[in-house]
Amino acid sequence: MTDSRVPVDVPLGLPDLDIEQVAWRLAVDAAGVGAWDWDLATRELRWDGRLLRVFGVSRESWGGTIEAFNALVHPDDVPRVTAALERAVETCGEYAAEYRVLGPEGLRWVAARGRALAGADGKAARVVGAAFDTTDARDTDARVARVLEAMPSAFYQLDPQWRFAYLNNEAERLLGADGDQLVGRVVWEAFPATVGSLFETSYRGAIASGEPVSFDAYYPAPLDGWYEVRAWPSPDGLAVYFNEVTERYRTQERIARVAAREALVDRVTQQLVGTLDGPEALRRLGTALVPDLGDWVATTLVEERISETRYAVLRDVGQWGAGAARADLSGPRLVGGEAMTPLIATERPLVLAAEDAESLPVPLPEELPADTSVAVLALRGRDRLVGLVTVVRRAGTFDEDDLLTLGDLAVRAGLALDNARLFAEQRDLAEGLQRSLLTDPPSPPGLQVAVRYAAAAQAAQVGGDWYDAFVQDDGGTVLVVGDVVGHDAAAAAAMGQVRSLLRAVAVHDGGGPAEVLRATDRVLRSLGVETTATVLVVRLDPVVEPGTPVRARWSTAGHPPPVLVDDDGTTTLLDAHESDLLLGWDADSPRAEGVLDLAPGATLLLYTDGLVERRGEHLDVGLERLREELGSLVAGPGRGGGPRTDLTLLCDEVVERMVPGRREDDVALVAVRPLVAGEQPAVSGPGSPAEGLRAVLPAHPTSVSAARRLVAQEIDAHADGLAPECRDAAILAVSELATNALVHAGTDIRVCVTACPTGVRVEVRDGSAHSPVPRRHSVTAATGRGLRLVDASVDRWDVARHRDGKTVWFEVGRPAGAASTDDTDVAPEEVRTVHVALLGVPLAAHWAWQEQAAGLLREHLLLTLEEDPGAMERHAAASDALDQLREVVPEARPGEPDAVADVLLQLSARSVQSMDELDRALCSAREAAGAGRMLASERPTGDLVGSWLCAEVARQAAGRPPRAWVAGEWALEA
Repeated sequence: MTDSRVPVDVPLGLPDLDIEQVAWRLAVDAAGVGAWDWDLATRELRWDGRLLRVFGVSRESWGGTIEAFNALVHPDDVPRVTAALERAVETCGEYAAEYRVLGPEGLRWVAARGRALAGADGKAARVVGAAFDTTDARDTDARVARVLEAMPSAFYQLDPQWRFAYLNNEAERLLGADGDQLVGRVVWEAFPATVGSLFETSYRGAIASGEPVSFDAYYPAPLDGWYEVRAWPSPDGLAVYFNEVTERYRTQERIARVAAREALVDRVTQQLVGTLDGPEALRRLGTALVPDLGDWVATTLVEERISETRYAVLRDVGQWGAGAARADLSGPRLVGGEAMTPLIATERPLVLAAEDAESLPVPLPEELPADTSVAVLALRGRDRLVGLVTVVRRAGTFDEDDLLTLGDLAVRAGLALDNARLFAEQRDLAEGLQRSLLTDPPSPPGLQVAVRYAAAAQAAQVGGDWYDAFVQDDGGTVLVVGDVVGHDAAAAAAMGQVRSLLRAVAVHDGGGPAEVLRATDRVLRSLGVETTATVLVVRLDPVVEPGTPVRARWSTAGHPPPVLVDDDGTTTLLDAHESDLLLGWDADSPRAEGVLDLAPGATLLLYTDGLVERRGEHLDVGLERLREELGSLVAGPGRGGGPRTDLTLLCDEVVERMVPGRREDDVALVAVRPLVAGEQPAVSGPGSPAEGLRAVLPAHPTSVSAARRLVAQEIDAHADGLAPECRDAAILAVSELATNALVHAGTDIRVCVTACPTGVRVEVRDGSAHSPVPRRHSVTAATGRGLRLVDASVDRWDVARHRDGKTVWFEVGRPAGAASTDDTDVAPEEVRTVHVALLGVPLAAHWAWQEQAAGLLREHLLLTLEEDPGAMERHAAASDALDQLREVVPEARPGEPDAVADVLLQLSARSVQSMDELDRALCSAREAAGAGRMLASERPTGDLVGSWLCAEVARQAAGRPPRAWVAGEWALEA
């Protein structure tokens, strides 16, 4: 190999080939590329001048052998370079290597390329090539690498074939793999979870569009983290920069979870403070906990505290979530104090495994998986345990956030229940005081007197309304109605004072109404009783001869006027003079009296303002409505219609018509009527022989035992010929009916017992319009089994609805007259069973229709209730029909969408009417939905099945044969 230098100046006139060679030599020289030639036969290695300069040696010092070359190469690189040369020689192929050179100027990098050339025998005879200095390029790459390695963010480079070309240290740490393990591997194979994910779509999108992309994405295990990714496309592939942001996402999730839990606590708190009814508060709490904090929840009310006798009375309010409870939740249960000890001993929610929770006196669902966790919350009041909440999570356990939320809710719910308990105690005390002062009316000769008191609903039911009726020493009859200002225990106490003082004054002085009011006002001032009250006093002279008019005088202290109803239905408001001042304003104010002669058969009605006043309505409107209702009751047909309407029933019907449903104020009534000639006096007070024993019992568990005592006492007093087993059956039946009324209605109940030597009739009336439905026997049925006992124990029973509730009655033996004495609009009919065969019921369609029909009926009820007072009664009948179908039609099993079943219904005549009412109610609801008045769809799923069911009941009740369900026929007919 000879050293030839390329001249700087190129002579003109050279051939084209020489020009190309000169240009090539200029380029090679400019690039610093040196040539070499290794003769394998002589082992001589020749270098040109440029290559000598690259290695930093002179021609004199250069040895010209492969050994001299190896001496210049860094010892660590010699094996690699030698192996590359040997491969080229053996294969007559290419040679490539980059290695370090130990020159006089220090360590430098050289890149060499060459080829082995074959001789005449086909074997390699020589190797020729070129080499150049790459130190500067290596330094630049090293600087870039040092920057990338020092970066706190992860970085990797993907080549055009999606293979890893480079990873920095942070990328290796985050990806959990050494760079040597990943370089050269395809990203989709090294990380298979990226396939089809946001990583793949974003990377390919960046390459396709040539635009950078940014996104956040989650990669599952083994990385199990969130990453913030930025990717830039380039001709060399895709550069990816990323950071792990898992903690940020987890923090955001925690913040969102805390916010959601706080919103849940706030929402539940608002619901709890919105009621003063303990069971309703627990129902709201149970509804709110599913599914946010548990899969299944049950709530329990602690009705009696654990005392020295070591017991507690628990009543399960309800359950929410999938699955039925193992135990019956329909009645109270007595548990020993030792079973409650674990719940009382801890301030935090008690978390147990399912098998450990079975030792606690709380309900649990059936079929719990092995990994179920149960949290039991003890709801504490100010000085007692007031409730329990059981929260079941079928998979996993409760974390600390869950327990904190449950504990917070337990504190709030406990205070809400305790407030409800304290309010109920105050209400019951005041109401008990109030009712204790409402005595039975007298039975003066020639007169019939009836009284009634109806408490307001819920929180306003304690007030200052009262009535009174008594006879003075001279035989005159005094009637009083009054209303002390206020609606609380103080008003009830003040009412007792005013009533007692007025009664004492009237009996002692024997004066007329005006004088009684003046004297009472003076006594109130003298005794320092600071209260005001409206009062109406009426005095009727003694009846001299039956069938003659009776002189009546009245005086009013700011009270609504009495109403006179003639025997033909003509009504008159007796407001001939101005109403005087209320009691308690001015004891010296003069008071006037009105006088009239009350004809035999005419009725005089005294009442408190709760009967006629409505919020937002003028009093005159209410007074005119009262006149119309009284006139229609006395003169119209129907129950007791005509001039001889029993005063007791008249008072009941007036209250029902004037204040149906929930009453906003108390109502007190007194009615008096002179008897016509020859009419027998009828004593209409509670306990009289004419109507049997009547009692109003509060919405409290103790009323069940009170109802049993009432029936037993009345049977023992008047039914001495009744068989002992009939007596037991009547007591059992009234216990079940009273319990149902208290559990499902939650209102006061009225019990009426009529007994004679041959039988007894019992009526239980409550404020719910929903009729009870006997349930078939099932371990999962929570209600309805008591009616099975009633049906099996008594001779006859039925249900009758009113505008503000219902009456369930039964008869054992043969009561006198064997006729209904209930005060409903329609006399109960005899129980008649109709057998209806429903053939080929499509189960899936039936249950889809059930759910949507129930929702449609509820929404339609809300739409029509205000404008149609009878909507509640019709809704209750339609709901009864849905309940009866739900009881007998089996549910479709999973995987059998086309399953059908033949069902046999045994319906009473009333149930047949309920089916007809269901069909009409759904038609009305669909019309309202079609007109855009409701949110529900116009026709629920399976609606044709529902129409067929109702139609089949009507057809077969009319004696026509069954007709099986055929979808095509009914679709065509519809």
